[in-house]
Amino acid sequence: LPGVTISAISAPGGLLAAAAATTGADGTYALAVPSGVALSLHVDAYAATGGKYAGARATATVLPGQTLMVPFALNAAHTFPAGLQMLSAPYAYAAGDDLAALFGLTPPLAAGGPRFAAWSPTLGGYLSYPTSPVNTLSAGRGYWARLPAPSYLHYDGPLVPPSAPFTITLSAGWNQIGDPFPLPVPLPMVTAGGLPLAAGAPVSPTLYRYDTATGAYAALNSASDALRPYTGYWIFAYQPTVLSLAPPGR
Repeated sequence: LPGVTISAISAPGGLLAAAAATTGADGTYALAVPSGVALSLHVDAYAATGGKYAGARATATVLPGQTLMVPFALNAAHTFPAGLQMLSAPYAYAAGDDLAALFGLTPPLAAGGPRFAAWSPTLGGYLSYPTSPVNTLSAGRGYWARLPAPSYLHYDGPLVPPSAPFTITLSAGWNQIGDPFPLPVPLPMVTAGGLPLAAGAPVSPTLYRYDTATGAYAALNSASDALRPYTGYWIFAYQPTVLSLAPPGR
């Protein structure tokens, strides 16, 4: 990332004078630390839009009088495999965060290239990118994607607040959903219309995910399985209802 301003922050907080640099065309920089100062250095990278690249952090301790080179790599929090898959994202991206751009793709997408779609239960058919809601990734929603190569989200969005249950409004019929949190949500922590996922609930207690490796659907056991981040799921609602997902660990 060229042209990024690098600053040194002291603990417990405060900018260190004269400790700033700008990355060059190849993304590298040299940071001159004030004399006699020891730093515990955390290196983060940010996209031009302000979203943070997942996993882009390296830590090192710089002692007074020491020159240190700290190599690090931008590692994605999750890599989606190539091929057809049903996915989701545990981030609350804004409406302007273009779905293709999230994957580092430049619209318009070429014929035969990546494809994105989502099921509309109200229309009874699929909507394709860039038609809303397939113009971005929304927390709690599942999407179909056909990726020609392993891909990753190029920057994170804000996390869903973990202080309260996350609700998903379901229409009658099949709905595509996803885990809105960065941690698995056990299905016993999911309710529909205030009822557990069991007989008598307004939804089928059996959910399905698409297994990219086998090209077939796999059923989830509502008593022992969990919704997992970055995966999309089918759920069938017998009537319009509200699905409630308790935050993991609560």
